[in-house]
Amino acid sequence: MGTVREYAGKAPTLGERVYLAETAAVIGDVVLGDDVSVWYNSVVRGDCHFIRVGARTNIQDNCAVHVTQEKYPTILEEEVTLGHGAIVHGAVVRRGALSAFGRRCSTERKSASPRSSGRARSSRPERSSPRARSGSERPRGRSGSCPTPRWTT
Repeated sequence: MGTVREYAGKAPTLGERVYLAETAAVIGDVVLGDDVSVWYNSVVRGDCHFIRVGARTNIQDNCAVHVTQEKYPTILEEEVTLGHGAIVHGAVVRRGALSAFGRRCSTERKSASPRSSGRARSSRPERSSPRARSGSERPRGRSGSCPTPRWTT
């Protein structure tokens, strides 16, 4: 089993049948649901806000799951898969989403949808844009992996 460590008086809570690889670390205000797996060299660090990981979520090798200090927690809903090397920082990833390898999702960005395209998609509406888009094109952030946080209401 990996490292499970208290931080600032808050200890992680692990559900039933949780798998932590030997080099995985879960630190601070973190709740892992039932049947969650955290693989080699991944870190789930709830040091300055909380992290909640839903049941049957798979955090693959070399992932970083963190929060934004006193502003944004991180929530991974049920049946989420974070691909190898994914970084999730102060974000909400909706049920059944697949965050592709090396993907970055951060503060004020939401990823959601079933795995139909193999990519996490935004749960927010499309933003307005002066240029025309084809039906399959969607807005992207600086990293090209998450929608930009500037949305119309």
